[in-house]
Amino acid sequence: MLNNSALIFPNQCCTALDIEETRNFRVTVRTLANYLARVCGSVPPGFRITVKGKWGEEDISYYYDADE
Repeated sequence: MLNNSALIFPNQCCTALDIEETRNFRVTVRTLANYLARVCGSVPPGFRITVKGKWGEEDISYYYDADE
């Protein structure tokens, strides 16, 4: 996981989510980054969760922010 800075999910994982529920992705990316920092000693630069867009829409990425 340290060699890959992005976890990519298909669009189906969030099609039923409202905008407010995307907070869960921010919490998930922060939780995974904290885990990597503890277990591996570092977090890959640009670590993020990306949700693929469907039908030509843009992908949405949730980046880890160490200052949050």
